[in-house]
Amino acid sequence: MRLKSFIITIVALFVLANVIVAAMRRCGVVPDAANVPDDAHPVAAGASPTSPLETPLTPESAAAVLSSAPLPTVARPPAGIEGLHLQLSRPLMFDIGALGGLAAEGEHLYVAAWDDGAGAAVLYQVDRASYGIAQVRALAEEGTISVGGIDVGGGLVWVPLTRGGDSAGTLLVGVDARTLEVRERREAARDIAAVAAGGDGSLYGVTRDGALWLVWPSDDGPAREAAAVGGARYTDLAEAGGSLVAVGTDGVSGVVDVIDPQGFTLLARHHGVAEGADGAWVTSGGLEVTDEAVLLLPEGGARPSLLTYVPEAGDLDAFAPSVEGGK
Repeated sequence: MRLKSFIITIVALFVLANVIVAAMRRCGVVPDAANVPDDAHPVAAGASPTSPLETPLTPESAAAVLSSAPLPTVARPPAGIEGLHLQLSRPLMFDIGALGGLAAEGEHLYVAAWDDGAGAAVLYQVDRASYGIAQVRALAEEGTISVGGIDVGGGLVWVPLTRGGDSAGTLLVGVDARTLEVRERREAARDIAAVAAGGDGSLYGVTRDGALWLVWPSDDGPAREAAAVGGARYTDLAEAGGSLVAVGTDGVSGVVDVIDPQGFTLLARHHGVAEGADGAWVTSGGLEVTDEAVLLLPEGGARPSLLTYVPEAGDLDAFAPSVEGGK
């Protein structure tokens, strides 16, 4: 009887041990041979497996570990403009066509783009709180083929519309900033890339090839022309403290230039190596300058992002020297 009881006890313990091991495998405490990776390193006979922390670390082994470890992919932020720090990147809540320019006044942003489907420029009035469309107006002017950099001043949003064919030149359209109704039209014999509204009611423009500046006086007199310096081609302009601010490229990098509107000399040039989603410089699109920040809209397309840059040190007067302040 004692022998029989002993055998029964041994069998019961064996069964219990197998049940425990099976349960531990299910919980991951004990590895199952079937689940061991094929590339696991075999343990040499007579040696005991060691944890990574017990393995001596050498420069070679560290390099091997680092080279084999996958690195996370991180989107590069569009920073990289001398003197500026990217504070905010926020998408517009709608899609646009090929970008023309950017402007801002009061509670609204203004974005101009070319709509291939409509065959016309489109001007969007954008709510600055929601980044949604407040109003939109198609500027269907006969013979126009593209739209350039815009600006707002004196209650008007000035939009340059490039003419094609035999009537080459530019139609400058003054649109009511509140209602988006067309209030004024001016013809320019030059191919104007962008315009800026001066504080004295004058209107500034630069040609697409970057060779000439033009000034239309407030009394609607003929435009004055002056040779451009600096070798840059600009896509949009703004006025800040009596100076002109322009964005574009000098053929090597993106640039933000500050220009004297009297003699059109270069007061300051800030290089930028920041790229937008399409690979172009972020300075190759729309521009607006507020009291505290530089706003850039690098490209059009699906919900393009508006970038807000602030000075790295000091205020905007240091970044964009004021002609008025120097008088």
